[in-house]
Amino acid sequence: MKHLFTILFFFPFCLHGQNPWTYNFGTSTGSHTSGESTSFLPQPTSGADRVRVGSQGGSFILQNPGVASLGSESELRLVAPTGGSVNKFNVADYTSSTVASVKFDVIFGNSTGAGSAPSGLAYFFLGNGATFSDNNGFTGAQVFTGLRFTYNSNDLSYRNGGNWTSLTSVSQASVHTFEIAANNSSSTVNYNYSSTAHTVLANTFDLFIDGTLVGDNLSKAQLANNTGIDSWMFYMESSTSNAANMFLDDIEYANNITAGNLPVTLSDFQANVTASASILTFSTATEINNAYFSIERSADG
Repeated sequence: MKHLFTILFFFPFCLHGQNPWTYNFGTSTGSHTSGESTSFLPQPTSGADRVRVGSQGGSFILQNPGVASLGSESELRLVAPTGGSVNKFNVADYTSSTVASVKFDVIFGNSTGAGSAPSGLAYFFLGNGATFSDNNGFTGAQVFTGLRFTYNSNDLSYRNGGNWTSLTSVSQASVHTFEIAANNSSSTVNYNYSSTAHTVLANTFDLFIDGTLVGDNLSKAQLANNTGIDSWMFYMESSTSNAANMFLDDIEYANNITAGNLPVTLSDFQANVTASASILTFSTATEINNAYFSIERSADG
């Protein structure tokens, strides 16, 4: 007889509710080329999504299959406008907290994702305010974390107060995983990343790219201290002939800090059925904040 089992992990504490929330693009396809829409993309678990194409071309494209290295289902391709009439994608007004995290997979490049684009700007913003659901460029006072990628130089900068500060170089035509641990509270927050202890100071954020800490306690932008973070957005602008593209998939966001690996990673699991019992054996590769395990068996098979 076959039995279906679920392993439950129990943690000694939980911050600010059940998340991270996972946002991917399912398997649907299509394009959005003009104006705004709140129905083009799948609905998020928490918050409200929106895309907007301005007056200078570009689009949003759900493609499946897409760039193979981004996954097996649909991904979102953002095509830049020719000027400053931004093309914007956001999820806004989820459950707010002064501590937050975001993780996403991204490719910067040309229309296929296999080559480089010569011009354009791509942005990511995390914060709170109307800038996350209007038709305009960003409002600095509503941004906690701001990142900007410049296509002609491959430069990644961050919003340091009211200015942009160069941080590192990021290659085009490659998949990158960005992870942000943001702290707009008045206290230091401790967290684990890949089983290593980290801290993020008050009013700063940590940035990991492809598992490497490239920004430690980076200064935030201009969001007021102790303001809750409840929105994020990606947008593009200023690419000659709409050449710049950004491919997105597997976005995770939370009103706590959940950077790094899963709290528990199984390395082995076996179930052997005898005449009178089912014997389970399993081992873990990593455990962070795990209190105990509970095993449940399916009642209906």
